[in-house]
Amino acid sequence: MAITKNRNVKPFDLTVQLWPRNIYVGIGCRRGTTLESIETLVLPKLKELGIDLRTIVGVASVDLKKDEAGLLNFAAKYNWEISFFAAEELQNAAGEFSSSDFVKSVVGVSNVCERSAVLAANNGSIISSKCSLNGVTLAVAEADIVLDFEKLS
Repeated sequence: MAITKNRNVKPFDLTVQLWPRNIYVGIGCRRGTTLESIETLVLPKLKELGIDLRTIVGVASVDLKKDEAGLLNFAAKYNWEISFFAAEELQNAAGEFSSSDFVKSVVGVSNVCERSAVLAANNGSIISSKCSLNGVTLAVAEADIVLDFEKLS
């Protein structure tokens, strides 16, 4: 048995995989970004990381994007929850994040994707820092999980 977010982990010829749902994707995007533009960045990146889509809990972004159709449709298509954070909440996220003066001038915080992924993951760990394509930025974070087999008995 393997408990993993990575669908490629198969330590045995016959391996039962358990995928904990603890992965969050943080997304920043320009106004009017389509679902297809978001998928063009997110899906290949998750595949590259070996992350099974069934481990994704949700999508996160800045609250200025709460009416962004492409982002809302993306989360709905995959049946993932979506969270939005105010710039002040994002600014207070713990960690080291990449920075963009342009994003700060528009949104009020220097990074959306990494900070929102970390906050959605309950101050989890970045497993893929900011990458971008065609006006979409993506970061992936993982929430801590605890497997306590003592409590199962």
